[in-house]
Amino acid sequence: ALDVRDEQAPLDLPPHMLNDLKISHRDNMITFEFANMEYSSRGQHEFQYQLIGFDPEPILAGRNNTAVYTNLDPGTYTFQVQGRNRDGVWSRVPATMQLTVLPPWWRTWWAYSLYFVLLAGSVLGYVFWQRWQRMRLERTVELRTRELSREKRRSEELLRNILPGGVANELRSAGRTEAKQYDRVSILFSDFQGFTGISEQLSPAELVDELNVCFKAFDRIMEKHGVEKIKTIGDAYMAAGGVPDPEKGGPLAVVRAALDMQEIMQERKAERTAQGRPHFEMRVGIHTGPVVAGVVGLKKFQYDIWGDTVNIASRIESSGAVGRVNISASTHAEISENPDLVFEARGRVMAKGKGELEMYFVSRRYSEHQGGDDERLERFLATGSAGNAGHADLDLRGSRILLVEDNDFNIMVAQDELQASIPDVRVDVAKNGREAVRMVREQEFDLVLMDVQ
Repeated sequence: ALDVRDEQAPLDLPPHMLNDLKISHRDNMITFEFANMEYSSRGQHEFQYQLIGFDPEPILAGRNNTAVYTNLDPGTYTFQVQGRNRDGVWSRVPATMQLTVLPPWWRTWWAYSLYFVLLAGSVLGYVFWQRWQRMRLERTVELRTRELSREKRRSEELLRNILPGGVANELRSAGRTEAKQYDRVSILFSDFQGFTGISEQLSPAELVDELNVCFKAFDRIMEKHGVEKIKTIGDAYMAAGGVPDPEKGGPLAVVRAALDMQEIMQERKAERTAQGRPHFEMRVGIHTGPVVAGVVGLKKFQYDIWGDTVNIASRIESSGAVGRVNISASTHAEISENPDLVFEARGRVMAKGKGELEMYFVSRRYSEHQGGDDERLERFLATGSAGNAGHADLDLRGSRILLVEDNDFNIMVAQDELQASIPDVRVDVAKNGREAVRMVREQEFDLVLMDVQ
């Protein structure tokens, strides 16, 4: 028999027939009782035992016939006991019993399997979570990168709108720009006559809208002729040819831009007069000479030009006449041989702060046969225009359009509408029939528009 927690637990079978004794981990205090099969002289019997798996070596118990074990760890043990009779002879074969202390449920094989599954699931979950976090971070970084790229493009576009392209690139790469000397720059000044009086007849919103219409038209003209817009000051508009690229916007280009400006103002005057609304009239002056150009400011960058040439150009403008383009002698010397221009010498005119300056009015020389060119163009394009009439639903994305129109204001409006409604469209302009015929012969166009309204 054996005691479990001081309670008798008799064996169901003899020890030699009992293969394995299993007890709970809660019953890990056990007492083995044993006896010698020789019943005579029991007081002279001695014993030795060993719980293999717990005792490192056999224990000589003397005449004590009990073995007590406490706090046995879960596992399998073998209890062996030998007896010695009064003659001092030990039993040849020890009596054995296998004892199994069952583990608690959390130390069973299925519990360990569950632990493994949970651990593997946790590891996989952590791996997937890390992957998800990385993917989310990558998406976030990608979105932020796109936003930064968009903002960078916007900033670069804004910088290009504020500064000339080459100057903007220099400022972006080096963080600063060097002022440069230019020996041959044509400076254009324009100013609205009687601006204060007209502004009193318009609401603030109407005044700003009208200025915006005019200045947008001027901006397009400068872009067309390769002239650099410098700034606007109130109702004054300032531009220069030959800066920052000396090869662009020479004196002839600046004069042509000024003539286009006056033509637009005449057309705008006719429209607003027909509507019974006040209109602007403008003076334009041009002078050519040396200047220094560069970027000023720390936060609000501005590309500007300095020098006595600027002051003289301003005086040439203020000494001019409404609806005319007034130029200095230096500008006249640069373009006097051009056959498309007509010059009216004004002699020496008193300019405030500059004394007497030689000045000239300049205008275009119009051909008497210009209208015939328009008629020839219409005949030349009649077949193609009629053929395209039934294909108004064609996709014009990225197309190239030739706009044949001599009204500068209509050109400006048509270009705005076409570029706003057709992605990646390219609009070329011909001011008369002769120019349009030449362009059609030299290049291919997807669409030709004439006399837009």
